[in-house]
Amino acid sequence: MGLRMAVLVACAITWYLVSFPKAGVTTNTLVDNIRFAGPPEKVIDATLMFVGRCRAIGATLDNMPSTRAEARALIEESGDFLGVHFDYKKSLLPLTEKTRTKITMIDAANICKSKISFRQLSVIMGYSTIRPESFDTHSTEHTISLDVLGTNQL
Repeated sequence: MGLRMAVLVACAITWYLVSFPKAGVTTNTLVDNIRFAGPPEKVIDATLMFVGRCRAIGATLDNMPSTRAEARALIEESGDFLGVHFDYKKSLLPLTEKTRTKITMIDAANICKSKISFRQLSVIMGYSTIRPESFDTHSTEHTISLDVLGTNQL
């Protein structure tokens, strides 16, 4: 059968890439998803440092800002991350539409009718245990979320 190490490798690479001092910035990661939250200027600093580290190893991101202006354009006061919609101004954390759709698949009748793998079911069940309160949602927070798409030098 074999051991699936890809997720562990992706997590390790992500943790390595974000392992630098980021005073005043909260970092959330899951596999290849990264989110920096905090005051805008500090979030921009952390983003540019992270992107620089990614460039050094040949990692590709969904957004790779080179300047403060480019990083500033990525700042969100609301946005989706890991299946949750973060609205910092309203301090709301509803699930995204995509996540709600996936959760409806948990219905036993749907699972029995569809060909769903144990792995897919595990992911869906994971959504029901997400604890969004573990993410910073202060109204003063600004975030930049990035996704590692791949590397060419590992």
